[in-house]
Amino acid sequence: MRLSTILLVALGIVVAASCGGTAFSTSGGTDGGGEGGSDAPGADASSGGGETSMGEGGGADARADASSVPDALGEASPVADAHADAVEEGPPATCTGTLACVPTVPGGWSGPFELYAGASPAPSCTADFTSAYDGNAGLSAPPGNCSCSCVVPNTECTTPTLAFYSQTASLCLTSACSTTALAPGVCKTVSDATGCGTPQTSAISASAPVVELASCTPQASKSITPTSWATTAQACSSTTAVVQDDCQAGSVCAPKPSAPYGATLCISQLGDVSCPPGSGGAGYSSKQVFYGGVDDLRTCTACTCGSLGGATCSASFEAYSSTDGSCTGGGDTYAAPFSCEAVDQPADFRLTIIAQNGSCGASQVTATGSATPTNPTTFCCLP
Repeated sequence: MRLSTILLVALGIVVAASCGGTAFSTSGGTDGGGEGGSDAPGADASSGGGETSMGEGGGADARADASSVPDALGEASPVADAHADAVEEGPPATCTGTLACVPTVPGGWSGPFELYAGASPAPSCTADFTSAYDGNAGLSAPPGNCSCSCVVPNTECTTPTLAFYSQTASLCLTSACSTTALAPGVCKTVSDATGCGTPQTSAISASAPVVELASCTPQASKSITPTSWATTAQACSSTTAVVQDDCQAGSVCAPKPSAPYGATLCISQLGDVSCPPGSGGAGYSSKQVFYGGVDDLRTCTACTCGSLGGATCSASFEAYSSTDGSCTGGGDTYAAPFSCEAVDQPADFRLTIIAQNGSCGASQVTATGSATPTNPTTFCCLP
């Protein structure tokens, strides 16, 4: 029976007693009634033998009896005790099963999240969660492999000019009476008759070819191994509202994470920061930092080449008895440089130039710079 019903019954008793209704007595009779009235459990108050009389003190006694009912519903009442217990226990718990009460997310932090961190690619979020963050940790960025070499150019040589002198000139002391430029490797009929008259024999001179200086070309080789991560991370946020529900003050009801995600929930904040103060014990105290990018400055020092050295040029002229540009018949060879050498005229001439490539030193190169992770995010998880 409800507590309110019991109180109403008690109130009715009081009203009945005060208006002349039947009064209850714990003794054998009442002050104004006959003796038989107390012996008949169902006797009507208006009957003869069981008639009772309020008398002068009857109403007071009845009111006294009725006024004791509320006292009986006090601390000693089982109904009152049950009601008090219900108030203390509160409503039935609802944050159970796949839900759990966790500490409230501190100001300036986001979450709670379930968090995966492993060597394999991040799996899909579990039930009741959706992807909210992707990052990495454990950056691997070995130094670059560097080398330097030099490409030596083909040696270029100047072409010496063949100068003719009249045989009558003493030891070729006068100026040349004719000069001829020959293309290397090409047979050409040459006659000095135009400038030097028509002698059958003339004198010839030629200078040595000169190396046309050139520089070596640096050839750098740089091999940079791509960066990699030891750990892949993904954080997933709850798809349902995280509220206090029936959790204690300072706690909220949130979905539980499940494998392969971590066993506890986490909170996050941008940057590499400390976990919230006073977060020991049951708080968010287990710190992990993940990164969203890489600043890769790995490279090699400059590759350069030293001066070209060792390049040489040599030249020779061949004079043939033929005069038709065929360079046939016996001939004489003149190695440049030479001066005032006798030669028959006219004749077929051919110039040969031999170039010897040189070399140059390459600079030493080393790996420089490093790769650093960027865009850190701190996660603090429950123990």
